[in-house]
This record gives sequence, structure tokens and C-alpha cells, in this order.
Amino acid sequence: MSPAETDFWKIANRLPGALLLVDLDGQLVAANKHGRTLLEVDGDMQGISLFAKSSSPDDALRRYLGICAGSYQPMPGRITIQRNNGEMVQYAVSGSRVDMDSLERAGGHIVLWAAEPSANSARARFTTLNTTIDQLTREIRSRRQAEALLEAEKRILEMIVNGKPLEAALEVLALVVEEHTDGMLMSILLLDKENRLRHAAAPNLSHRYIDAIDGVHIGPLVGSCGTAAWTKETVVAADIATDSRWNDFREIALQEGLQACWSTPILGSDGGVQGTLALYYRAQREPTESELRLIENSALIAGITIERYRTLENLSIMYQQEHEQRERAEAESRAKDHFLAILSHELRNPLSAAVNAAYALEEIDEHDHQRSELQSIIVNNTGMLKRILDDLLDLTRLNTGKLSLQMAPLNLSSMMSELVTSFQVSAPHRKLRYSCVQDDLWVDGDQARLQQTVHNLLGNAVKYSEDADEITVELSGDDQELCLSVRDSGRGIDASLLPEIFTPFVQSEESLGRVDSGLGLGLALVRQFAEMHGGSISAHSEGVGHGSEFKLRLPRGRAVQKSETEHRKKAEPARACKVMVVEDNAGARHGLCRLLERWGHSVSSAADGEEALAMMRDDRPEVALVDIGLPGISGYDIARTVRAEPALASIKLIALTGYGQEKDREMTAEVGFDRHLVKPVERADLLDIFGMPGKT
Repeated sequence: MSPAETDFWKIANRLPGALLLVDLDGQLVAANKHGRTLLEVDGDMQGISLFAKSSSPDDALRRYLGICAGSYQPMPGRITIQRNNGEMVQYAVSGSRVDMDSLERAGGHIVLWAAEPSANSARARFTTLNTTIDQLTREIRSRRQAEALLEAEKRILEMIVNGKPLEAALEVLALVVEEHTDGMLMSILLLDKENRLRHAAAPNLSHRYIDAIDGVHIGPLVGSCGTAAWTKETVVAADIATDSRWNDFREIALQEGLQACWSTPILGSDGGVQGTLALYYRAQREPTESELRLIENSALIAGITIERYRTLENLSIMYQQEHEQRERAEAESRAKDHFLAILSHELRNPLSAAVNAAYALEEIDEHDHQRSELQSIIVNNTGMLKRILDDLLDLTRLNTGKLSLQMAPLNLSSMMSELVTSFQVSAPHRKLRYSCVQDDLWVDGDQARLQQTVHNLLGNAVKYSEDADEITVELSGDDQELCLSVRDSGRGIDASLLPEIFTPFVQSEESLGRVDSGLGLGLALVRQFAEMHGGSISAHSEGVGHGSEFKLRLPRGRAVQKSETEHRKKAEPARACKVMVVEDNAGARHGLCRLLERWGHSVSSAADGEEALAMMRDDRPEVALVDIGLPGISGYDIARTVRAEPALASIKLIALTGYGQEKDREMTAEVGFDRHLVKPVERADLLDIFGMPGKT
């Protein structure tokens, strides 16, 4: 230390007050003896910060030091020092910049003179009194603010109970806080799912300013509110004009006369940000400790309010969802009961007809001409039962995504001609008119499903019209799509039913008592098949009594010329063969055996897998019809065994099963079956396999 500096500190130590020398960052450089006493420091001051010793807010102390660093004239201020015993002592200080290049850390420094009041001096008594009054004033204001917040919370709870909107409750909070502060304006913003702050309450801010900040994304430099939500910490902008976080909003804030803004995040019980609460002032200013407590307490109440509202909102949504689910379940239960009633009705009608015809057959002579008529009744009604079951299975497979289309080029003109001819033969008494613009209209489609679609449309026209009504079928097309129109002059469709006409199980009330009304699945399948082909189906009717029209539209496909080898070959003459029927159901087994025998084949039968394998090894049938679901050894096991034994390898295996999905067909093929037939087996399928070489 130079002689000059030594003399300086000798003089400084004689001063009645504390003298502190700090650098621009608040690090203590030196102090006289009173300064060391004030700070309770004995040894080296290296590394001791004024911020660590002071209990004043860091922002306020830093700002005061900044003011002192810019002035060579003493600047008044106050610093609160926390003593080692926990006592808080406030000092009136004066500070100014000094340049002492001889110090180890050369450059600008700040000299602070703190006058610790003496209890015996008038000045000390005045200072103490002034400090006490100031503390009492702040305490009274804090208590009034706390009481006001409690009253606000009570009013907010009443609003929640009475179902008032969240924004109204938050506005009450803002008004109460504004009323108990000097010139403050409050804003409450809510954070949405897109991390945008949305206006909730700001009773005394202008609409222009509210619109400017509504919807801003949160971020590290987005004013006080956007930054507070981003950092989850209180952000104080004591001077908006110079705060870098306000670059994007400074102009409009200053135009509205707003010069300071303190914002704190509103946190939920889970620690997540729900929004922000901000206090605006029309003058530059730092918050006091009591004001910081005010903003924190206000944010706490806002957070509780928001959570309570959202909890009630979630409960309301859950209740509504539960109510809707219950209504859907009840509707589904009613629909199920209604469907089961219809299904029972629809199954009993053909069953009754078939059973009555069977009873009648027992009573008449074998050569009676009525026998053929009764047999037709049985065949037709069992066919109706099969169609009902097929529709149910198709709808189930469609709903579970397990039905796939076998797409191929298809001449729709030719298919329609065949279907219309077949319909005219089966229903010669109906007035059907068919027209087609050309004979070469092609689509890419599944022939079986498109035939089913047309059958359903024609069946619907027949069902809801009388014999005297006309049915018109037209097939047309352009370069992009084909259109099939099925129009009837029958009963028509009520306007209220049209939007639901393609929904499963939907029928007109008038049809429910009809024997041939069906289950309401036909049009539902039509729509599904149309959409799977990339097309559409529409319905139109002028109302009850004015008929109806259905239009099926399908994308047009490319025409394909068939080669000679693709033309249908003439069927080879059928020959009698040795057939084995393996079926555990005695009735089904007996009926199938008698049918094949009457067609001229030699038939044997077995009721289980073990018996079947033994008979196969002894009799060596040419063809075996094998039920899959046999007791003990299954049909799959029979096929595996037959294919594993060279002596039986030539037997043609045909699977009989009630399952007809693609995976079922793949399974039977995998174990060695040559063909897959779904029960009840179509007569045409049996003829295709066996023929009638010697029908007797």
C-alpha cells in the first residue's frame, strides 16, 4: 500500500460511519474498521460479496450500485444488512464512483458510506422513527392486501359454486388487487396446449394492448409474461424502455403508458405452468419485498382458482361422457333386443315352412305330384336361412376387416345380362325392364361380391314394391365410371329414413311385419362392397308412395380380351366313384349319403376320425368329404395322416366346415385338403365335384 493510501485509510478509520469500497460487481475490496464491524468481517475480505451480506433484493441492490457507478456525486440509498445473529439492520447510505488505479484491481470502484445511527443523536432518533413508520406502513398495507386476497378468494369460491365462468372469477381477483395497490394494472393470461398465452382477465388494460399480447408463444425473450412462463420464475422489468426482453412489445407498451411490468408464472399443483399473472405500472420501479409477496400470493390464488375450474370442467366432461356411454349402451341393448326379435322372426319363417313341408312329405305317396312342390319349399326356405347367415357373417367380417376382395377384370355388361335373365326366370310375374348403353363395360372387381350387391338391390326393389309395380335397371358409363341404376315404382322411402338407409338393421316400420322383410343388412352390405371397390351408393325417393332409386357407381376398368384357353371348357361326363362321408352329425351324414347315392355314387360313412382312417385304409375311397370339427381326431388330423401315408395319397379330400374365411381356406389347403366347402353345402358345388352319372 502506498503512503497516500495508508494515510487515506488512517483517516477513514476515524470516521464515525462505515466506509466500504466495492467493485462494480459488488465484490468487497476494502473497508474501514466501522465497515468491518458492520459486516462482521475480521480478516481478509477477498471473495466476500456485498450481495451475500445484504438482505435487500438482488435486483434492487444491483440497480443501486449501477446508479452509483455512473456518478461521481454521492447517490443516496438504503441497504439492509443481515447480522450473524439474524437481526436485520437497515442503513442509509451514500455511494459514488472513484477511480483508484493503484489498487490491485485497477479501474472504477464504488465508495459506500453507511451512517449507522447512534441511539443518542437526534438524527439517529429521527432516522429510526422514520424507518419504524415506514415498516409499519408497509406492514399495514401488507395486512390489508392479505385481507383483500382472502375476501377475493371467498368471492371466487362463491362464483365457482354458482357456475360463473373462469374469466369472471379471475377478473374479480384482478380488481381486488388493483384496488389495494397504487396505480397498478393487473393482467392474467392462461397457457393453452399450443404454448400460447391467452387473455383471461385485465379489467383496466386497453383492448388494443390486450389484443396485441393475446396468443403470444412463450419463450426466453417474450416480454415479462412469456419469459416468466418459459422460465417458471418471476420476471421483473423495472424499465420496459430498456429491457431487452421487451423488444417485440416495447412500442405498444410505451404507447399505452406502461413503463414497468412484473410477471410471475401461475403454477398448478403438479408444478406445470397454467398461465401468468402480471402487474403493470405507469412509472419505472422495482418491487418491494411486500409487493413480491403480493404477486406470489395473487398467483397462488389464481392457480387454485384455475385448477378448481378445470377439475370441475373435467368432472363435467367425464359425467357427460359417462352419460353418453350409458345412453349408447342402452341404445345398443335395445337394438340388440330388437335385432334378436327380428332374427327370431326371420329364422322361424323359413324354418316353419321347411318343417311343415317335411311333415307333409311323410303323409303323401312317393309318386304324388305334390311331392316336388313340397321339396321346392324345403330347398327355397333353407336357402333363405343360408342367405341370412351369410349376410350376418359378411357384416361381421367387414366390421373386423377380415373380408378381402378377389379383384379381377370383369365385364359388368355380361354379368348384368346373366343376372337379369336369371331374375326374370325366377320371378316371371314381376315387371322388370333392363337397358344397357353398350355390351363392353368393364370394372376391376370381385365378381361374387358384385353379384351379391346386385342381388341385394334387386331384392330390395322386389321387397318394397308390388307385383304391378315396375322395376327398371339401367347400366351406363363414361370414361371415368360406370353407373348402375335400380329404380322401382313401389312404396318409396320416408325422408327421415333416407340418411340411415345404409345403416345395418335399419328398416322402415311398415316392413317389420312382413315375412320377407329380412334383417336390414342387404343395403348395409351394398354400401360396404361399393366402397371397397372404390365406388359409392346413393338412394333417392320423393317420399312414401313415390318409389325409390338406388345408384351404384364404380370406377371404370380396362377391357380384357380372353384367350381361347380361358373359355369355359365343356364339362367332362360324370362317372360314378367311391365316396366316403365323415360327419359326426347323424342327420347331416345320412342326408348327404342318400343324395350322393341317388346320383349314382358308391357311398360309405364314418362318425369320427378314428373310424374314418380305419375305413380309408380298408376301402380306399376316391373322394372323402371330411367334417373339420370331429370329436377326438379332427378333420385337420385326418388330412395330415392321409397325406403322410403313400397308400392313401391319391384320395381327394374335401373339407366340410361352418367357417369360410380366407384364413380357414388357407388352413385346410395347408394340411392337404383339395377343396373347401362351407356348410350348408350348395347343391351346385356338389354337382361340380361329383356330377350325377346314374341318378335313380
